[in-house]
Amino acid sequence: MVVNDPRRVNVPSGRRICGIHAVERRLTVAPASVRAVYIGQSKDAGRARGPAARHRLLAELARRQGIPVHPADEATLRKYAGSEHHQGVVAEVLPFGYANLADLAATGQPVLVLDQINDPQNLGALLRTAVAAGFGSAVIPERGAADVTAAVERASAGAVNDIAVCRVVNLVRALDELAASGYWRLALTPRDAPSLYAIDVPSPVALVLGGETGVRRLVLEHCDLTASIPQVGPIESLNASVAGAVAMYELLRRRLASVGV
Repeated sequence: MVVNDPRRVNVPSGRRICGIHAVERRLTVAPASVRAVYIGQSKDAGRARGPAARHRLLAELARRQGIPVHPADEATLRKYAGSEHHQGVVAEVLPFGYANLADLAATGQPVLVLDQINDPQNLGALLRTAVAAGFGSAVIPERGAADVTAAVERASAGAVNDIAVCRVVNLVRALDELAASGYWRLALTPRDAPSLYAIDVPSPVALVLGGETGVRRLVLEHCDLTASIPQVGPIESLNASVAGAVAMYELLRRRLASVGV
């Protein structure tokens, strides 16, 4: 299933993404959203392995989809990528295509709800983990948080293209809509909540994670359950992407156990 479908939204202008994994995943999952690929010349151009070999595979993948491939020097790549961390590959793409909340709720798959995740690296890492842990979708707010930018796409190694992401105006209303569709809303908090390992979590579940300051009070009030990750060291709290990974994999462990895996 193509998740990042450019037909989902009206996109009048494009943007650029960079990095081997991010560009490769776009070409694989959503080739219709790629307008052109720019590839640099590697020093190991004659080798069977290494960046040059990956570049050749990307170029072949793009050409098979009828997407133009252009050679580019270092200065051009740096300009297009906006940084030196481009791995020799830049693609001109349509902006990320967001999904509709009603479509997410109808699947019954686990949903990741992110409240005020401002760091693009954290958002990318969380979305990548969500894909790996079998979450079908994620919900993010339109304001006060990072959206799916080129930086997020690269931080997720292109995994944003494998998960339906919905951007909503009101996160509380979105949680209520998920509840109306049968979801149990579980908020992860750093303290004053029972251990995640000690509570029953009904299905389907919407896991709610907060940013640097945690889940907002009003959002927390619209959750059915709260849980924390037990800690024995002196650290007050975990990084959002780390805490999210622990929680998502605990929920995955339970789903696998329920079917005897």
